[in-house]
Amino acid sequence: MFIISPRWIYSHRKKLETEKALLIDGSLIKEIIDKNTIKKKYKDFKVIEYTDHILMPSLSESCIKVHDCIDENQLNIKLNRLLSNGVTKVNLSGVSEDMMKYTFNSHIQLGQMFELDGKIVEQSDIKNVTSLLDNFKSDPSKLLSISLKNINHFDDEVIKKISFITNEVSISLHINLNDIYHISHEKELKNKIKFWEDINLLNNSYLYTFPGFNEQWFRSIKKNNITLMISYKELKNIKNLKYLISLLDKKYKCILISNDCESYKFYQIINHIKLFTKNQMDSDIVCKIIECVTSNTSELFSNYLSSGTIKKGNQASFNLFNYKQNYFLDNYDINQDLYNLDKESLTHVWSSGKQVGTV
Repeated sequence: MFIISPRWIYSHRKKLETEKALLIDGSLIKEIIDKNTIKKKYKDFKVIEYTDHILMPSLSESCIKVHDCIDENQLNIKLNRLLSNGVTKVNLSGVSEDMMKYTFNSHIQLGQMFELDGKIVEQSDIKNVTSLLDNFKSDPSKLLSISLKNINHFDDEVIKKISFITNEVSISLHINLNDIYHISHEKELKNKIKFWEDINLLNNSYLYTFPGFNEQWFRSIKKNNITLMISYKELKNIKNLKYLISLLDKKYKCILISNDCESYKFYQIINHIKLFTKNQMDSDIVCKIIECVTSNTSELFSNYLSSGTIKKGNQASFNLFNYKQNYFLDNYDINQDLYNLDKESLTHVWSSGKQVGTV
């Protein structure tokens, strides 16, 4: 066992705590300890000091498309770039059966999403999904989820089978509402949603359509414990950023995703939001944004130990940010506010009790 001793820890209480350190045992956080006990109780343990650092939970990328990766090498380059941004859990979207055989960076915990398109799906595709699930069930370290595209084009019987399969083996279902916008009649949309609810398709699912939710969807989202998946690309303007904040304030569960972005945008979102919020970024707002890439993703990566918060028993995956790195002189006081999170100050990435990146 050894001790990680930063200046601040962003704890599961959603605040920065001082005079605390982490006791690490293998891949786990064994205990959060008081620094004044180190010399008395843990004097024989190795202590790794991070004098001017904030220790934060590692980040999760809950949906990133891999259509632009032509081979195993390119895919691992993409994963390593995510790791350098402090991301230690990744859910790959649009993987082929060949990709599922690749060897990936062992420091990243992976989920893989198999896509079914309602415009082209056939009965054989459903059989392939069943076969894939059998393979994944034999290896608990692997995580598979199903993604539905063009859901309005699926035959009702096929949708029923998909719902039965996903509920039977308790895997995550991702639903893209890209072809629902043309349904202009409220009654027709209400009937669609009711049918999906009746067959238990929506319960605990992950929904992709932003900012196009109407009241019918909002009622269903609360009722069925649906998580809203929101791409960084959809947050390019102040209107949509404010809409995201309003959803979080109303306690809708949201996850921020890269999807088909060309680079990792989380730190940009933090920076953009502080430009139009009062009082230098309300701490409650920034905590909720951080949750969108940490604790809100825990159920999606349920095969793995949680790393979404810094607490006893969780996985020892975390990031260290040295804010002093952005100051001209070392004698300036550090402004440790969370809205100052940025890629430039990220200096160390830890995954499952091992330092895997020094930026």
